Amino acid sequence: MKSHYTVGNVAALMRDASKSTTYKPALLKAMARLAHRDESLIVPIANLGEEFVRLYWDQTVIYHLRQAAVLSKEATAVKLIRETAHTHNVRRPSDLSTKDRELLISKMAKLLTVNVLSAFHASKPNAMNALYTWDKAAACIMFSPESITSL
Repeated sequence: MKSHYTVGNVAALMRDASKSTTYKPALLKAMARLAHRDESLIVPIANLGEEFVRLYWDQTVIYHLRQAAVLSKEATAVKLIRETAHTHNVRRPSDLSTKDRELLISKMAKLLTVNVLSAFHASKPNAMNALYTWDKAAACIMFSPESITSL
């Protein structure tokens, strides 16, 4: 079966996937960055968590962008970063101690495993193969060789 990683299918996945508006592009961008950084088809969930921190940090801490009219409705990823920056009075993740940075990355990775990774493909177009499989026991995602060329 042909994989059908077309722009239209990826756009449909982004539009229709059952996850928040910001998590979908962030997950796709994180996967693309990691896929191009390393030749391996296997990506630890912790690496995705670290990439999520990078993607959300500036918009949350530096630019104070709000993703919801009310803070109580903000995405959990944004809350984690905002609370961490406030608690430790830092403007950059590199200003966190190694321990605190690793804790934030761990929390972000755990967030991804709660519903983000499983929900991402829930409403993908039928003609489109999944971009990854998720091995919960190994705490990693595995890209298909075809998806690497699409990311």
